Amino acid sequence: MCVFCQEFNEGSDRIIWEDDDWVVIPGRGAFVEGYCLLLPRTCCSAFSRLEATESSSVDKVAEAVRGAIEKCFGPTAIAEHGVGKTPGDLGSCCCADHAHLHFLPVPKPEDMVQEYQLVGGNPVVIPSLAALGTYDASYLFLSPAPHIYLVWPWEKGFLKQFARRVAAAQWGETRWNWQRDTFEGNMQRTLEILHTIPRPWCGRNPD
Repeated sequence: MCVFCQEFNEGSDRIIWEDDDWVVIPGRGAFVEGYCLLLPRTCCSAFSRLEATESSSVDKVAEAVRGAIEKCFGPTAIAEHGVGKTPGDLGSCCCADHAHLHFLPVPKPEDMVQEYQLVGGNPVVIPSLAALGTYDASYLFLSPAPHIYLVWPWEKGFLKQFARRVAAAQWGETRWNWQRDTFEGNMQRTLEILHTIPRPWCGRNPD
């Protein structure tokens, strides 16, 4: 059982919003308040492997979560280090084996695109998050603004925790590694602030 599934099964105390398909929690290593993760209930290794029910709602849910975070914490990019579908392919250097999207409040989300392009060149533009299901190899996903979805192949040479590195840099923060610095205070404040907002999407069970 993965660390996230174990946490949820044991009764997590850091769930902000949830329904039968999705869970939102403050992310460890929250170098800025508002940093959150969106996870599917079903354990899979990447958003390219979502089950049909989750794939059909992922765009609506992700944009609703972004909208709620932005109301409290400002412009927010969405990112993923997606693991390939080949068994044992951990090319994207994802640090957990349960798929999760990063929601990263940053002053200029569009500047993150430039950092990605410096490593990986021009991205592939996809029409939706659900379209990640067509990807077999490891990838990096970035959405700097609502309904703008960009993908780069990991094989271009992206560093581990790349999204966190470039987002933290916008805040002048060098402590981007969640395994070393958890920022418990920022996590708790994120939980307290967002808990005051009703779940921002219509889920498959009532709040």
